[in-house]
Amino acid sequence: MSETFRFTEIYISTQTGRLTDSAGGEISGGNQLPLFRNDRVVVRVHLIAAYGEVNTYFTPPVGAVWYAGIDGSYDPAVDDPVRTEDAEFNVPSYWPDLDVANGKIALLLNLATTQLKDVFVADGNPASKQMGFEIWMTPSGGSATLLGQISVNVNNIRTDIDSSTTLVTSQDNVIRFDGADVVLLYPDGSVAQRWSS
Repeated sequence: MSETFRFTEIYISTQTGRLTDSAGGEISGGNQLPLFRNDRVVVRVHLIAAYGEVNTYFTPPVGAVWYAGIDGSYDPAVDDPVRTEDAEFNVPSYWPDLDVANGKIALLLNLATTQLKDVFVADGNPASKQMGFEIWMTPSGGSATLLGQISVNVNNIRTDIDSSTTLVTSQDNVIRFDGADVVLLYPDGSVAQRWSS
């Protein structure tokens, strides 16, 4: 089975570490990078070193190691509930215009992690959480460099689809296939509705 992803394209100024528009103007406020818990998003990133008549792209050193994370905590002892390791960066199928040497990188954000779900559950399952999204690069033999830090609003979801594909759960009800019928159950397990084939 092939995987499906959402795709989004952003510009980051490596001078300021902030999200910008394609002309270099800093973007603030609003949800410029819509993210949802349980989603998988390929982020296509233009790393801009300077703006002018022609954008100057950042040139990453050859052999750099990449990392991205999303977290709502500033505690370094807490693992990022969403993290993208080097192997999920710059996969050719992520972007036809991928050109790492010229500051066009791509990464996969997997927001379908148990750790992110646990963060929402621990906070009472809010509709959304304000979090930080960071992209780091470590040159060979060098120190980690923060290229961008973006404030993102991660939206919660109402329905989780179980990996068995026979069970759909929400915060209110459960839909189950019992072998003969599709059954909608209340949280206490009683039958709300039954559909027979």
